[in-house]
Amino acid sequence: MRKLGILEKLTNEFKKTDFDAVLVFGYDHIRYLIGGALPFLGSLPPDTVAVFWIRDAEPVLIAPAYLRDTLRSGGRIRNVQPYYPYPDCRAGEEPFRRAKTSLESVLTDIIEREGLDNGKIGLTERRIPFSTARRLRKKYENIRFTSCDQWIKDLRMRKTAAELELLAELAGKTDHGLAGAAHHVMVYAARPEKGLSEIIRVHCIERGLDMTGYESLAVGASGEHTTVPWPEAPFYGVGKGKQLMEGELVRMEIRTSLDGYWSDAARLLVMGEPDDAQQKAYDDIVILRNKALDVLKPGRSCSEVARELLEFCTKRGIDLVKPHGLGHGIGVMPVEAPFIDPSDPTELQSGMVIVLTPTVKGPEGELVRSYDTVIMEEQGPRLVGWYKDWNTPYKAVKSYQHGGG
Repeated sequence: MRKLGILEKLTNEFKKTDFDAVLVFGYDHIRYLIGGALPFLGSLPPDTVAVFWIRDAEPVLIAPAYLRDTLRSGGRIRNVQPYYPYPDCRAGEEPFRRAKTSLESVLTDIIEREGLDNGKIGLTERRIPFSTARRLRKKYENIRFTSCDQWIKDLRMRKTAAELELLAELAGKTDHGLAGAAHHVMVYAARPEKGLSEIIRVHCIERGLDMTGYESLAVGASGEHTTVPWPEAPFYGVGKGKQLMEGELVRMEIRTSLDGYWSDAARLLVMGEPDDAQQKAYDDIVILRNKALDVLKPGRSCSEVARELLEFCTKRGIDLVKPHGLGHGIGVMPVEAPFIDPSDPTELQSGMVIVLTPTVKGPEGELVRSYDTVIMEEQGPRLVGWYKDWNTPYKAVKSYQHGGG
C-alpha cells in the first residue's frame, strides 16, 4: 500500500477543528481513512465498521473480530478494536465471555474510559445508521454530537500530492489500456461487443490495474447499443453477442482501480472513417472539452461552471444529453464529490481531481462521449492521462487480422 499522507493530513486538519473526537461511518469514508482496495466493505451492513478518532490520539478502527486481521494487515490504521457478534465465537473461554458483542459496546467503552461524556463529537450523520445515532444521543445527553460530514467531504475532495500522483498515473494507464484494446479492432475481422469488453479489461489488467468489486466496469457498445448506457441489459452475464459493424460508432468504457483509487474512462472509436454527422458529434465533444478547460478555474463554483457550459451548448447548438452530467470528482470511489452540476455550490480548489463526462447525442441517437481527467491547479486544470490525441476518435483500420489479435 502506498504512503499517501492521508492520516498525516487529517491529523493536521483535526487540530483546526473544535471536535474532541470524530466518529466516522460509511464504507467510502472508511476506505479513505484506512486505505487499500477492500472491495467487500460496500456489501457489509452500515453499522459493521467505524473509525473513532480522539484528538491527539491515534485513530481506532472498530470492526468485527472476523475482519480484524484483514483490516489491520490491509490498512493504515493499526489500532483495530474487535467485537464478537456471534455467540459461538465466545463460548467456553473466559476472555470471550467478557468480550464486547457489538460496535456500540466497544465505542461506549472508549468514550467512558477516555472521559468524553461531556465532549464534542463529530458524526458522519449522512452515513451513520439512524438508530445508532439515536441511541448514542439518548445514552449520552451531555455529549454535543454534531455533523462532521462537510469536514471529511472537503478533506476527500482536496487530494494530497501523493494522491494526485497516483490518480494521474491511474488515468494514464487506463487510457493506454483503452488505446491498446482499440488497436485490436479491425473492420473486416470484427469481434463481438463482449469480446471488446474483455480485451479492454485485459489490457488494463496487463498494465497493473485492478478490476475488483462492484464499482468495476468494462463496456464495448456499438451501433444501436450505443444509444443506452447499459447495452444488452439484462443479459449482463452472457450478452447477445452483437458484432461490431463497418461504419458504426463504438463506445469503450472502463472503471478500474490502482491501490484503492479509481479511474472513470470512456473513449470512442469508429469502424472506418466517420461520416459527416458522426464527425460533427465528435467535434462537439472536443469543442465542449476545450470550453470546460477554459472555464474550470479555482475560486469558481461547480454550479457556476455548469451553468456556463449549459449555456454554451445552447448557443452552439450542441445536443447535450443533460441527465448524464458534465463532470464529477474521483478518488477512493469512481464517482464522488464535487459535481459539475447547477445544484453543487462547491468552490473549485487546487488539489481537486475532476473527470469531465459530457455526453452528446450522435446522428442515430448514440451516446457520444470521451471522458477526461483533470487535476485542478492554481493556474487552472491540467489534463492528464492522454496516451493519444483524443481530438480525433480512434479509427479502426480496414484490414484483416494476421497472426493473432
